[in-house]
Amino acid sequence: MALTNPIVYLSNCFQNDGSGYSHFAYYPNESASNNGELPAAVCNFTDYVYWEQPSGSQITCNTPSAGAPFSGFDALIQQDAQSLADFTFVGSAIKFGHGWTVPSKCYKDNKRTLYTTDKGYCQAIYYCEFR
Repeated sequence: MALTNPIVYLSNCFQNDGSGYSHFAYYPNESASNNGELPAAVCNFTDYVYWEQPSGSQITCNTPSAGAPFSGFDALIQQDAQSLADFTFVGSAIKFGHGWTVPSKCYKDNKRTLYTTDKGYCQAIYYCEFR
C-alpha cells in the first residue's frame, strides 16, 4: 500500500561547486519521496540552517516556491536531535496559509540522499509527516 500523506523534509543540499544551502522540500505524497524524486515545492534558504534550535525557537519559511499548498511552514527541532537514533521523534512543525494551520510530528532521518540534480544533491536530515 502506498503512503499517501504529505511530507516535508528539512534538507541540506550540496552543490558540485562546493557551495550549499538548506531548504524545506515538500512532497504531496510520502511514497513519492523514496526513490530520488524531485520535490513538488521547496523553500530555499541562502545558506545552511542549523535545524536544531533552543527551546521555543523555530525555523520559518514564508516564501515557498510555486506548487506549495501552503504560504508558510514552521519547524521546531529539539537541540539534541542529532544525538538521537534515526527515525526518532525530534520535534514538530506547522504548515499554514489561507486561514488554516496543520500541525505535524517531525523525526530524524538518516541523512540519505533525498534527490540529485545536475548541480548536486540534497540529504534528508529530518522529515515532518502530516497525517
